[in-house]
Amino acid sequence: MKYGSMIVQHDRQAAGPAPRPILIVEDVPSFRTMVSRFLAAQEYPVYEASTVEGARALIETIKPSLVLLDLSLEDGSGYPLLEDYGREMGFIVVSAKSQIEHRLTCLGMGAWDYIVKPLDLRELLLRIRTFETLARRDHLSEVESEFFTLDVLRKSVRGPGGAVALLTVAEFTLLRILMEANGDVAPRDQIAKAVSRRGGSAGSRAIDVIASKLRGKLSVFNGPNVIGVRGAGYKLASAPGPAPASSAREGVSPPACQK
Repeated sequence: MKYGSMIVQHDRQAAGPAPRPILIVEDVPSFRTMVSRFLAAQEYPVYEASTVEGARALIETIKPSLVLLDLSLEDGSGYPLLEDYGREMGFIVVSAKSQIEHRLTCLGMGAWDYIVKPLDLRELLLRIRTFETLARRDHLSEVESEFFTLDVLRKSVRGPGGAVALLTVAEFTLLRILMEANGDVAPRDQIAKAVSRRGGSAGSRAIDVIASKLRGKLSVFNGPNVIGVRGAGYKLASAPGPAPASSAREGVSPPACQK
């Protein structure tokens, strides 16, 4: 079986680096061809696959910067591709599955975006360019603080000892906001808006759940963690240590010095 084909990129006139390949994983030939030709006309190098097996072969070979993924493929579901590679490269899911459960699942697995078919090619192009803008801003690389290093693409956090914890999109969003706050309190409404933009639930209880799960993942690093500030929001800070033994019980004075 032929795994995929390439549409050759024309020389780009605009300044700046040439774009890395886009892989279209789609089982409907007419839709796949339409998207491929459109993106090739925008001078993107484009590869195609219609199966999970074919997509894996191309991902390992060409290392695309972005995968446009349908969830229903000739030989199975597209979810395993997102699960295996969603933290190594960008994924935009393009699917006829419109239920919120599918969108939340994909975003939680690391997808950058989710588009429901039928789609407008102009909208697709804008979303791809938004991905590229964010990727350039972040260099598809790392955001560092004194203690943590965030891997923007893989949605993971690394501590000073090299241990790595994988994060959901919502957890990643929260941790990045807290790192940028640099120890100050990040307001709850700011967190809610950022999580909502990434497709997550932004209710008060949902934010608390996200913070709790992130706190559990950061606990392995024995460093700053997510601290709630009543009525305000969250911040990154070291958890308060236990009270000294001499004052652990209220109303008990330390023993008098013996002369």
